[in-house]
Amino acid sequence: MRVANGSKFGLGAFIWTQDLEKAERFSDAMESGMVTVNSAVVSNPRVPFGGIKNSGFGRELSRYGMLEFVNIKSVRFYDQLIYEHRVE
Repeated sequence: MRVANGSKFGLGAFIWTQDLEKAERFSDAMESGMVTVNSAVVSNPRVPFGGIKNSGFGRELSRYGMLEFVNIKSVRFYDQLIYEHRVE
């Protein structure tokens, strides 16, 4: 874990083990944008994908990825003109 997290990159990581409790602990501790247990890293459009450290920032795919490409705007409509405005 020390060697893996000591890398300046962090796009994807693999954990190969039969001990799924260990895999869960390691995946929580792994400094990587994606961790795959007992398989190769394969992106899926329903799951956010992206790296950390020198492997990039932000996320692609899924709802989280879409939010990286939009600006949220607040628009307020009033059905009557306001002649007096107070804040108490």
